[in-house]
Amino acid sequence: MSSGGIQNKYSAGRQTSLGTAFTAIELGADATLGGQAIASQCYLDKIFFTWKSISTAANFTWYLAYDSGGEFPITDPQEAVTFKTGKTATTKVNAADLAGCSYRVTDQGTSIFLIAKVDAGSCTAEVVLVWRGR
Repeated sequence: MSSGGIQNKYSAGRQTSLGTAFTAIELGADATLGGQAIASQCYLDKIFFTWKSISTAANFTWYLAYDSGGEFPITDPQEAVTFKTGKTATTKVNAADLAGCSYRVTDQGTSIFLIAKVDAGSCTAEVVLVWRGR
């Protein structure tokens, strides 16, 4: 849906293995998942997580950042978020509303990175970020 030239778009993060140390996943165009490069100015709306191969992890911590080192955050950290079960018991999914958080390219970076880790063990994450821009 679009309004006044503003369009809903999405960017994706490739399947990435997460452990107990923070890992950066760049969100943008992905050859497997599709998506687009993030506009230099946009509103972040929602982020979706699909979890696979969860090994002993019960929850995860995440935030968005301008840089792969996670030094320049865009959002506050969301700590100890419990994995949610999808419609079938075999899939774990999560979604978070970003409430139209605004994003603009700055000196700190020109990309958006998901910075995430699990509390124990490991898992594989697929991530989709929904945003609005021109």
